[in-house]
Order: sequence, then structure tokens, then C-alpha cells
Amino acid sequence: MLRASLMTMRTWRVVCEHHAPAAFSRLRIFSARCVLLVVFGLWAGSAMAIPPNTPITNTATATYQAAGVDVSTSSSHTVVTDPSSGNSPPSGITLTPNHVDENAPGATIGPITVVDPDPADTHTFTISDPRFQIVGGQLQLTPGTSLNFEAEPTVTVAVTATDPAGGAITVNLTVIVVNRNEAPTAVALSKTTFDANTVGAIVGTLATTDPDVGDTHTYTVDDSRFEVVNGTLRLVSTASVALGTSVTVVVTTTDAGGLTFSQSFTLTATPPGSGAGTNATVRILEYSPGAPASESADIGVTQCSASADP
Repeated sequence: MLRASLMTMRTWRVVCEHHAPAAFSRLRIFSARCVLLVVFGLWAGSAMAIPPNTPITNTATATYQAAGVDVSTSSSHTVVTDPSSGNSPPSGITLTPNHVDENAPGATIGPITVVDPDPADTHTFTISDPRFQIVGGQLQLTPGTSLNFEAEPTVTVAVTATDPAGGAITVNLTVIVVNRNEAPTAVALSKTTFDANTVGAIVGTLATTDPDVGDTHTYTVDDSRFEVVNGTLRLVSTASVALGTSVTVVVTTTDAGGLTFSQSFTLTATPPGSGAGTNATVRILEYSPGAPASESADIGVTQCSASADP
């Protein structure tokens, strides 16, 4: 609460100087009056308590004589006392720094700073997003909670700061999620059969699943009879595999950041040109000796499967 008197008087001693002394007929001591004007009536000169939200105008007026001419100048400025019986609500909230690594559970983002005209005020906080908390003035992710850059590159969090008198402010703060390299999560092979007894036979095309969109990958195989060329798994140019043979290989994919994932595949050598080597349906027809094909009898169907035996 501000206390003052309705009117105060102050006197200054001022010496006027000029590079051309003839410009002034004389030096003169003058007085200036500083008047405090309050917009409600009080007895002049009495002590008073200025209520909240009250405009106060401070006017300074000076008069002096230059070259025999009286000159007067004045200036005014109006201020308003604090509202809420002297309490001022917070006026801002800042977060610096405001970034956090992805996939970092419970990470600390940065300190919360409240701008408040009342420097001694303390503040309580509420947050719109339950994934966040404020501990010791620091904005943090709650334990076990992490953010994912691919899903949310930025997160907007509404933070409310309240002072002891109930004055409050809510500010939307932006948290920037920093992208970090993540390991591949799977390897797929377009097919698992290949031509038997064929050197350099092609097996299929490899593809990697990776959370980092646009990442590149290289492949290795644990069986020296196989190699990966431009993403295609195949036998090397000097190797072939007998019909019906099954081979288990482990393919490892490595991303541009050096993180890896390995997947095993069981490959089967099938008759050349048989495609996937699935069972085929054969219809059996019976012919009489010397009879035309149109007189054949349909006996039925049977299933034929790929085998190492001819």
C-alpha cells in the first residue's frame, strides 16, 4: 500500500549557461513545484493511504528568464497503483531450454521461470498434459514417459502459474523433440525358395523396417554361399544347392548410424522354374490304344510336390 501526501513542494537552484553570454540579461534563481495530484478528494497536506488501482499524476513545472523573457516548461506522467490490494498477478512464463531427446524416459527439459511484478511471490503450477510434471522448478517428463520424434516433433503444453493471492497466468509452452537414431526393428524377405542346382540363383528381395524414415541399410549373411547384391539375397556365383535342400541363414541389416537387427530365414531349393515350389494339381486321363485323344477317359486328379527324388 502506497502512502503519500497530497502535495509536496521541492525547490531547485538552477544556473542558466549559454555559449553567448549576451543571450541572457541576468542569471536567475528560480523555483519549481512538483505537485502530486490524486483523483479523489483529500484535505491538502494530510497523510493518506492510496487505494489500489488509483491513477496518480506527477507534474513538474519550471520557470526561468532568458534574455529578459520569462519562459515556463512542464512535464507530466501518470501511474496507477497495483490492483488486488497491492498484489500483481504473474505476467509471463518461460521455458529455456525447451528441447528433449526422443526415447528418453523421465527426461528433464528445462527450468520454468515465472515473470511476476511481486519478486517475493511463490507459485504453484498445473499442467495440461499428464505426461509432464514440474519438480524443483524443472519441467520434466513423468517417470517412464518418453516422447517419439516420428510421432510428435513438437509438443505444446499449457502451464498455469498461480501466486499466493490467487493471481494466475496460463502460457502455452513448446517442447521440441530431438530426433535420435533408432535401430531397425525387422527384416523381410520376398520369398524363401530358389532354383536348385543353379549357381548364383536368386532367392528374394530384402526390406528393413526402421523407425527412422529415410534411413539407409546394408546387409550381411552368415552363410558364405549367399550374398546380398543391391538388396537381393542370392547364391554367390560359384555356389549351388541340391534340389530339396533346406538352408537356414541369418541376415543382419545395419543402418547408417551403425545400429543393427538380425533375422533368420529358412530357404529351400526347388526345381528350376517351379516358382515358390508349392504342390501342383495333375489331372490323369486314360487312353485306349489307337483311340483319338477326344475319347480319353478322365480318371481323376492327384497332387505332386517338389522332391529331391525325380
